[in-house]
Amino acid sequence: MNWTLIGLLAVNLIFSTLADTAAKMWAVHAGYKWFFVALSISVVTFITFALVVREGGLAIGSTIALLLTIITTVCVGFFVFKEAVTLGQWLGIGLGLLSILFILEIFKLKM
Repeated sequence: MNWTLIGLLAVNLIFSTLADTAAKMWAVHAGYKWFFVALSISVVTFITFALVVREGGLAIGSTIALLLTIITTVCVGFFVFKEAVTLGQWLGIGLGLLSILFILEIFKLKM
């Protein structure tokens, strides 16, 4: 298991979630304060994403980073901002989590 990649993915996920949350705050509040907060955090998010791609590759590293970001962003939208998520969408999120386990080869298929 590549612990460096996992660490970079964790850091990227934290900053990505913070940036997405700040963007949502900007969307629901007047002014540009949250816009600049989101923009600043997004720069750090991009840097950590580039490091993920360097360590884990575009096909694997970026796919995992994007899936984790999608899953976390939906959860923040649902639990923090009380946005509606359907049962089918939750199923898709669950499948996304399952796919990460296969991509990281935590679950392996024997052929």
